[in-house]
Amino acid sequence: MKIALVADHVGPLSRSGEIDAAAVPMAAALADRRHEVTLWTHRAEVPAPAGVTMRTLPGHDGVRDIPTAAGELATTWAADRPDVVHALSWTAGLTSLSAGRDLDIPLVQTFGDLARPGQPDATARSRLEAAIARSARLLVAQSTAAAADLGRRVSRVAVAMIPCGVDVDVFQPAALSAQRPPGPPRVVALCPLTGEYGADMAVRALRWAPHAELTIVGGPPPADLPTDPAAVRLSEEVVRCRVTGRVHLTGAIPDADLAELLRCADLVVCPATSEPVGAGALAALACGSPVLATDVDALSDIIAEQACGELVPPRRPEDFGRALHDLLTDRTRLAGYRIVAADRAQNYAWPRIASTLEAAYHQTVSHPSRAAV
Repeated sequence: MKIALVADHVGPLSRSGEIDAAAVPMAAALADRRHEVTLWTHRAEVPAPAGVTMRTLPGHDGVRDIPTAAGELATTWAADRPDVVHALSWTAGLTSLSAGRDLDIPLVQTFGDLARPGQPDATARSRLEAAIARSARLLVAQSTAAAADLGRRVSRVAVAMIPCGVDVDVFQPAALSAQRPPGPPRVVALCPLTGEYGADMAVRALRWAPHAELTIVGGPPPADLPTDPAAVRLSEEVVRCRVTGRVHLTGAIPDADLAELLRCADLVVCPATSEPVGAGALAALACGSPVLATDVDALSDIIAEQACGELVPPRRPEDFGRALHDLLTDRTRLAGYRIVAADRAQNYAWPRIASTLEAAYHQTVSHPSRAAV
C-alpha cells in the first residue's frame, strides 16, 4: 500500500509537538510492514528512517502556507497517487483535503488536540476541524476521551481509537545489573515550556519535595534558553518558589539523550492540563520509570490501573506536590511501579500500533462506507 503521511514538522520528542514527533517512528513502523511510505513535512529536524521517503513541503506550518503546500502535493499525487493519506494535524488535514480534492484519495485524520475555548481563533478553528472531520473517511483518536469528544462533535464519521506508539528500541530500561546513580531523588518533566503542559506546576510541586532535583526537558535548543520568553518566565517561577539550584532546564535534546535521562529518573512527572497524545509518558514507562501524571486525556488511559504510576486531578498543584512527596519517600512503591512500567509500554510499541493502523487503512480503502474498528 502507498501511504502518505502529512505532518507540520518532525523532530525529537523534546522539541516537536508530540504528534509530530510520532510521525517518524510511525512511518518507520509502517515501512517495516512493507508499505511504501512517504512522509511530507514543512520542516524536518531528524533524518528519514530506513525505507521511508521524506519530502519537504514549501513554507512553514501555518494556515497561510496551505495553498502553496497543497499545490505541490496535488501535482505529485496526480502523477503518483497514494492509496491513503493520513494527516497528523488539523492544518495537515486542510492541506491534504485541498491537494486531494479531485483525486478521490481516502483521508485518515488525526487532530492531536482539538480547539478549546480560550485559545486564539478557537471558534474559527473549530469550524475548520468540523469541516475536515466530515470530509475524512476515518478519524483517529488517541485516547478514549478524544474518541468521545469527536463522537459528540461530528456524527456519521467513523472514529477509531488508536493510541500513540513508543519506540522501544530507543526508549528501553537500563540493564538489570546497572546501578542507579547516587544523590538526591531525580525528577524529570518532559514537556514544552508553555502553560498547558504544566512545567510551572512541576516547579511548584518541588516545594513539597525539599531534597529532590527537577530536570525539565523541552522547549527551544539549549543555546536559545536564555532569551526564550517561556524559559525566562519559568526561571522567574523557580525563584518565586525558592527552589533555585534544584531545577535544571535542558532545552530540546536528541531522543537518545532523553532516554538516558529517563532511565536515571526516580520519577517522571506529566502535570499537563491537556495531553491528547501522551508520548512523553510512554517514553518514560518504556525506560522503566514510574510516572506521576494528571488525570487527563491520553494520560488517563496510559496510567489506567495506576500500576506503573499515579494520577492526580488537573490544576491542583498542592495535590500534585503531596503526591510527589509521597512517591519519592516510598521507595517500595516506586520499585513496584518500575517493574511494571516497561511491560506496560510494550502494549504501545510501534509495531503493534502500526498493525492496528494498517488494518484501519485497509478497511478505509476497501470499505469506505463502513466504520473502522
